[in-house]
Amino acid sequence: MKQRNSIGFVNVFVGALQVYRPLEFLFTIAAFTTLAENFLPQLIALPKVISQPVSLARLRCQHQSHAKSEIFCSAFCTTE
Repeated sequence: MKQRNSIGFVNVFVGALQVYRPLEFLFTIAAFTTLAENFLPQLIALPKVISQPVSLARLRCQHQSHAKSEIFCSAFCTTE
């Protein structure tokens, strides 16, 4: 009977691991990127019914804040 060369098998196995370990990390990144490309646009997409009032409220708050600072500066700030 022929004996199996365990040292040669181990060398091949270690070599395969050295090649596969860096690729495993890249495959994981590729898998997460693919999932993100496919599922995130549907999760992030907001209907116009929700996004429009939020942006209008933000603009109103910005204008009110600007008006308050103008009133405060005109009342209490001196240019002398």
